[in-house]
Order: sequence, then C-alpha cells, then structure tokens
Amino acid sequence: MAKVLHCLKAAAAASAVILLNSPAQAGLLIHGTDVGALDTVIGAIDSANSGQAYEEAQLEAAILAFTGSPVDVTLLSNVDTPTGSPNADINGNRFVDVNPNTPGYYILKFGNGNNPTDMLFMLNNEFLRYLAWSDADMIANGIAENHVQSLSHYAITSTSSTTSTTSTTSTTSTTSTTSTNGAPEPSSSVLALLGTALLAGALRQRRKARSA
Repeated sequence: MAKVLHCLKAAAAASAVILLNSPAQAGLLIHGTDVGALDTVIGAIDSANSGQAYEEAQLEAAILAFTGSPVDVTLLSNVDTPTGSPNADINGNRFVDVNPNTPGYYILKFGNGNNPTDMLFMLNNEFLRYLAWSDADMIANGIAENHVQSLSHYAITSTSSTTSTTSTTSTTSTTSTTSTNGAPEPSSSVLALLGTALLAGALRQRRKARSA
C-alpha cells in the first residue's frame, strides 16, 4: 500500500512539473501574432461620405442597434491603408496593431466597386491593441469577395469605453442630525426659546416665594 501511495505521489508531482513548464495556450494567431480572437461585426452600411462627424454618427447608430444603449463616441483621425494591407494569412484573417491605443470600437471602410456595402462597424474583442477581422466575415456582411483586400481606411474610437448619453436626474436630500438616542437634535432657535421659557418660569417662582 505504501508503495502504491509513493507511486501516486510521484506521478502527481511529475504532472505538476509538466503543467508548470507548458507554455500558455495561444489564442488566434495571425502571421504568428496572438491577437486573441476575431472582432465582431455589429453593422454595415453603404456610406454617404467619409467625414469624421458622419462616421461617428453612423457608429453610434450601430452601437445603439447592437447594445440597445445610446452612446457618444469620438473617432481618431482616419488611417489610410494601401491596397492589400494588412495582408491576409492563409485562413483569410487580417489584423492591425494600434498599440498603444485600445479602442472599444472601430470602422473599416472599403473600396467596394458598385456593391452597396462599403463601411463596417466593429466591436473590438480580446486584445484591444489589435484590430482583427476575417475576409469571410467581410464577405458575409456585404463586401465583394474581390474587394476584401481593398481597405480604404480605418478609424478607431479614442478609448476602450464609450460615454452613455442617457441623462440622469440627481436629487439633493437633506439629512437631519440625530443624537445618540436616535431622536432629532433640536435647532439652536428651539434651544433659545426653551432657555427663555425656563428662565421666565424660574423668575416667576422666585417672585411668588418673596411675596409669600
């Protein structure tokens, strides 16, 4: 029995060493870089223009439709990309490293020929320094197969979070000071009146005593 227990302890120790020496399991690798996971497409449109105010308004609408909450977003300046950049890996996945920025959302604008969809709105997942998407997701959301490499520009939100535009009404409450026994402490004016009444009563009693 002792020999069996010794063997079991040795096996457990060996397993622990193997686990400690094993490298952490990588997420999604694109060109050898662990980007964590592909980001989520939350909307796609046929854009009217590429102005910052317009793109911010369209992204806010996409986030509202996706989350149900109105938000206010600020996009950084558009970053133009040459045709074919970023390069796809053998699985048709692409990424851009925007470190030190960590955007929560971003926009991808494609040159899409005569196809109606050219702008996609993305929710950044996992490692926020990476914008990661797949050609398959672009095609599924309206980008022509022969235009998935035609990324015109991208634009990222300034931070990982967005500001809710839901207004809240704050109310100011007054809290009365309580004494140690839990009853409200009288105000100074009440104390003054009480003191005056006590003094008057004492004077009245003194006069009665003298007249007696």
